[in-house]
This record gives sequence, structure tokens and C-alpha cells, in this order.
Amino acid sequence: MESRGRRVRDVVAVDAYRVREEFEFGEEHLAVFELELGEHLRKHTGSEVVAAETLEQAREYIGFCARRPNTGTVAARITVVADEKKADLFAEGEEGAWHGSSSTATVVLAGSGEHADMLDDEHLRFNAGLIREVLAEEADHGTV
Repeated sequence: MESRGRRVRDVVAVDAYRVREEFEFGEEHLAVFELELGEHLRKHTGSEVVAAETLEQAREYIGFCARRPNTGTVAARITVVADEKKADLFAEGEEGAWHGSSSTATVVLAGSGEHADMLDDEHLRFNAGLIREVLAEEADHGTV
């Protein structure tokens, strides 16, 4: 959006690693990923059809990310709400860190829950609250 002339104040990522270089996501990685995500989808939807369709979309998304590294820099502040056990993986200098991708600031917050559960009922209120606080911070200071 910034490259199209739009002003972006904040970018918030929920437990998403920054991919800095192309990578090969092999069948063995895909199998582990699909097992974990598939179980989670079936648990929450009870639908094999929804699980299969979502897995196909996830497979396409991972392929897209593998071919298009995120090497740009934006002016917007970047905030990562991390898996409660993995916030250290987003620290400056770590492989998946977003530091250096914003000319303004990069903030990492420990969220509630592990990756697959961060949007579940028991964790959603806390994680949404973190995001609301981040988005309200600059709004309180008159920044658009």
C-alpha cells in the first residue's frame, strides 16, 4: 500500500516469520505441516471438506512465500504478536525477525497460546487486546 502512495501506520503480524530468502518447502515438511493444520481444522470445524480446502490454500500460500522473499522496508511500524513460547524467535538477529523491515519501529509481543491455538476462544480475547492496544497507541497521539 505504501508503494501505491497510501500512508500505513501499522502492520500487525500474528506469529508470522519474515522470509528473507527463497526456500524449498519439501514434501516431508509439507506432510508435517498438513498433519498439524489438518488436525486443528478438523477439531474446530468437524469438516473434512473444509480441512482439505484450507490445506490446499495453505500449500499455495507457502509456495508463494517460498518463491517471494520479503526483503523490502516499509515506513509503518511492524508489530509481531508471537506464540507465547516462541517470542524469542522474533528477536533482532533471529532468522524470522522483522527487525530492519520497518524504518520506524519493530515490536515483538508475547501473545497467548501456541501458534495453532492463538485464535481459539481461550486465547483470542488476550491477543485481540494486544492488537487493539498497539493500534490505539498512535491514534491517541493524533497520528493517522
